[in-house]
Amino acid sequence: MTIKVLRKEKVKIRLGEFNCFVIEPSLEGNSKELGKMLIWIADDKRRLPCYFKLDSQIGLIIAELEESAAASRGVECKKTKHIKL
Repeated sequence: MTIKVLRKEKVKIRLGEFNCFVIEPSLEGNSKELGKMLIWIADDKRRLPCYFKLDSQIGLIIAELEESAAASRGVECKKTKHIKL
């Protein structure tokens, strides 16, 4: 699996507005069959997966984070490596 960090972008979802890294993961060999996948990951210490978009052969699939215990309690993600753009 490879992951490209494409850009930083602000996204507004039901939980609020988040500054995010937009990443594009791709699985070797299967990415063309699966389609183009983009994930918006919050750039704060929690690294919440805020938004997801998959443009596949069957259509466009979009998911949005609606609730999170980590968001309400300020829980930090401790295993994430910092990404510098």
